[in-house]
Parts: sequence; structure tokens; C-alpha cells
Amino acid sequence: MKYIKSIMNNNKFLISMKLSFEGKEESEFRAILDTGCQHSHISIDNIFIYLSDNDIRADKQKYMQQRPVYIGRGVESQNKDISQDLKDVKNPRIMIHHKMYDVKINDIPLGNKYLGVSYDTSGVALIGMEILKDWDIHIGKNKQRQTVLLGCPYNQLNQDYYRALENEFGIKENINAAIVNNINK
Repeated sequence: MKYIKSIMNNNKFLISMKLSFEGKEESEFRAILDTGCQHSHISIDNIFIYLSDNDIRADKQKYMQQRPVYIGRGVESQNKDISQDLKDVKNPRIMIHHKMYDVKINDIPLGNKYLGVSYDTSGVALIGMEILKDWDIHIGKNKQRQTVLLGCPYNQLNQDYYRALENEFGIKENINAAIVNNINK
């Protein structure tokens, strides 16, 4: 499939994600597409399933001195200088930017991306707007009355995606082609 299709389940759109982090082996995990999330972020346990708690704490301290850091609060995050006093923040989730290699969402290649890694949460991977802003995304009820998300990166729009839009939502292929031609001007 050259596009993503996700049927809403428990008010979430889940996708498969693959990436390589800091020269380690490729990791594969489930992620949530979250249009309310400014920055994508991944929990360290999605990537480092074999590190001890002490190793994770040591890596966090090392990378906080070397990389951009931001603090997660709910669905929004705020950029912060690492010298800022974090004592006033209730339950801060510190996100550290890391370069991810060979990022794929449902096997759609996205290349290398900088994503936030949370060393303070577990099991959560959210794909936010810094990635989704470059996608054509449609959310709606399909013919079976399921809430469906279809999406494709603008630079990879293709006939399979157009056919899926028509099959799921009745959006005609020629209308989509006109949209793509307009975007590429």
C-alpha cells in the first residue's frame, strides 16, 4: 500500500512505525496519529527495550547536555532551554530531539527525521503535526460507516491513494489529480 489507512479504534488512529535510532537496530512499534500534537515523540521503551534503567538515566543526562530539549504538557509541548528550572513544572515529560534514520509509517519511507524521545514515559508514540503537515489527509465516514483516516505524503501522491479516496469516501480521482497539480505548481 502506498498510503496509510487507519480505522478509528477507541478514538485513536493507529499506524505502524519503523526507524533506526542512534545507530541501533531498526525498531518497529505502533504509534498514534495525533493532529493535536505539535511535536512527534516516542517513548524510550519503544526503542531501547534492552537497556537497564541505569543506562536509560545515564543516556538521558548525556543527551540533555547535547541536544535540543522541550517539555511535554498534555498534547502540547513548549520549547525550553535546558538550563531552565524545571521545579515549577508539574510532572514534566522531557523530550530530547534525536535524529531517526530510515523512518517509515506503514512502510511509507519518510527518510531521516528529528523526533522527540521521552525518557520519562512508557509505551507512548505520537506522530504529530511536524510530520503530518506534509501529508494529504482525509478523515471521514466510509461506506461502512466506520471513521477512517487516509493519508499520503504530498511528495508521494499516487493513483492507489486516489482510488482509495474514491472507494472509501466517493472522492473522484480527477478532482484529486487537479488538487495535486495545483499543489505542485
